[in-house]
Amino acid sequence: MRDISVLERPEFTPERCSAIVELYNSIGWGPVTSEQIAAAYANTFYYILVEANGRVIGCLRAFSDDVYISWIAEIAVAASCQRQGIGRAMIQALDKRFAHTAVYVEALYDSSSFFYKCGIVPRSSLTACSRKNLV
Repeated sequence: MRDISVLERPEFTPERCSAIVELYNSIGWGPVTSEQIAAAYANTFYYILVEANGRVIGCLRAFSDDVYISWIAEIAVAASCQRQGIGRAMIQALDKRFAHTAVYVEALYDSSSFFYKCGIVPRSSLTACSRKNLV
């Protein structure tokens, strides 16, 4: 496997911001702008970046009260790096940091099996609800 670094809350530089924009857009989460990503990460309680050879290949954002509840807002891995343990490494880092809280996620598409393998399983008593942006 390539030389990878799992970084918890690294310095958020313009280069990293651009790399995250590129990652999001490359996996179909765009179009997003540097301004949007910078604002999102500035307002994020906890995030992880995974870098390989100076390139961001994965990211995870989470919100938490750091007492009871943590919520994974998103997790993304470059398409060429999926199924190589990158996502699992981010979940493990999150689990270590927030072992004292419950962790929730709203799984999209076919990603629920990934979360299941990481120990984040569906609960029959929970229902995900959402609304569209109001603006």
